[in-house]
Amino acid sequence: MTAPATNHNTLLPSYTIVGGSSFAVGQNPWARRSAREPEEPARTSLSDPEQVWLRTVLQEIRHIADLEENWDGYGAGPIRTDVLWYALRLLQSVMDDCPAPQLTPMSHEGVLLEWLRDGVRLEIEIENAGAAYVSYENEESGIDDSWEVRADFATLQEPLRAIAGRTSAASPSTT
Repeated sequence: MTAPATNHNTLLPSYTIVGGSSFAVGQNPWARRSAREPEEPARTSLSDPEQVWLRTVLQEIRHIADLEENWDGYGAGPIRTDVLWYALRLLQSVMDDCPAPQLTPMSHEGVLLEWLRDGVRLEIEIENAGAAYVSYENEESGIDDSWEVRADFATLQEPLRAIAGRTSAASPSTT
């Protein structure tokens, strides 16, 4: 007896990602046993004003996860679920009172997180789970920098403060 074929992108929209119920360990590519699953946020109510970004991001992730083969008309494959999980984990680690990013699917099965506000641009490109490439420009401070982040997202705090309007002239460390 053969196992039924599974579309990897149907797993994400059919489960609650945060709050409420959690994924079954066998279904989740970022299972807790590997310590890579996004942590449950401290606030469990998605109606909490501080969770507006989360509602927006979850809606966009569900939409992106539903994209099928050739979604761009040029043969792009579906966006990988592990990339979407990594994007959510990254956001849960760094978001405070910053507005939600725009999520854009990329033709190489990755996702782009982008903020543009008051002369500040922050782009985070995720091609593979476990690494993100950051591009940050701040017209006011003159910063124009790019770097890679992996497990430590601390270098994203200053750019996100600038997006949220709590700007700092300090350049993020690129270590």
